Amino acid sequence: MTMITDNPTVPAERALLQDPAALRQAWAELVTAHPHLHGPEAAARLGVPEAALLAARLGHGAVELQPDLPALLAPCGQWGKLLLAARNRLGVALLIMDDAQVSPTTAGLQLRTAQHVGEVAALGVHRCFFFEERDHHGHTFSLNWFDASGHVIGRLFLMSKSGREIALPHLMAHALPQATPFWTPGAAVALPLLPSAMPQGELLPLTGPQTEHPSAPLAADAQAIQTRAEAAVLHSADAPSMQLWFAGPGLAVRYQGPLAKVSRTAGAVHASDAACKLHLRMAACVQMQQLQRQEGGQALVLSDGAGGVLVLQAGPGAADSVAWLAQWQASLNPTLPEAT
Repeated sequence: MTMITDNPTVPAERALLQDPAALRQAWAELVTAHPHLHGPEAAARLGVPEAALLAARLGHGAVELQPDLPALLAPCGQWGKLLLAARNRLGVALLIMDDAQVSPTTAGLQLRTAQHVGEVAALGVHRCFFFEERDHHGHTFSLNWFDASGHVIGRLFLMSKSGREIALPHLMAHALPQATPFWTPGAAVALPLLPSAMPQGELLPLTGPQTEHPSAPLAADAQAIQTRAEAAVLHSADAPSMQLWFAGPGLAVRYQGPLAKVSRTAGAVHASDAACKLHLRMAACVQMQQLQRQEGGQALVLSDGAGGVLVLQAGPGAADSVAWLAQWQASLNPTLPEAT
């Protein structure tokens, strides 16, 4: 990889932050060696905030915009197909939305289709970039917004060519007249946890199907939680329709529909359909609970310990959710008869 500095007293990460050209080259070399790395993983390997990667690309595919999400996204319902990406420590949820209805909220704004809801907070956005990239994923155009620490809050990909022709003049009208390719942290602002991050109801300790003590709480060790969380995601394919809520501070998304395609890769599980894709690393799950919803039905709540959640429920009927949870629990202990 590129030699960053001849001074051994200067950490390589600090040198990269002080030299945008060196950071661009280091990023390019890393992606060449590991072409499937995404932005957060690349930033972690380089030891810099992800926002620093895009700041270094100003004039090289990136344009910095005023960090005013309500103004930037107000007309996005006219941009055709969009992909809204929400991230927390558990992984990423991708909503593929067509002709979303956009409306203001007290926190920021909402994008809605028949299957999706995306709640975007305006508070806490420190820097925002429009980014055009050509890589093994193809030719992508995205809006990316970051908190004061340089961590990504959310992304919106413009999937429609005709939609981009409408969006680009609007977005470029919000370009900062003077943007810096350097990254410096901002004043810390607590990002809001949005009301739609979780459905309403009573959170209960999750109990499992142990034969000796059927009402005992599930084991709390990390490996047991990971195994059960992975099984829950993989069992999404067993229900004709699922409801999910996925949130991190500043962005929450909801989806209702099938997740018929599930798979496992090294350290990760995946569940997807044409309108929603989940890519998750359940080693980050620190707690599982059961939610008895106010309107009926039972859901699983997976938490990452830092404000991020994934809620899974089969549905839409309450009986569907009870049957799905019983099937999931039976899969954890195949020696037990499946509940009916």
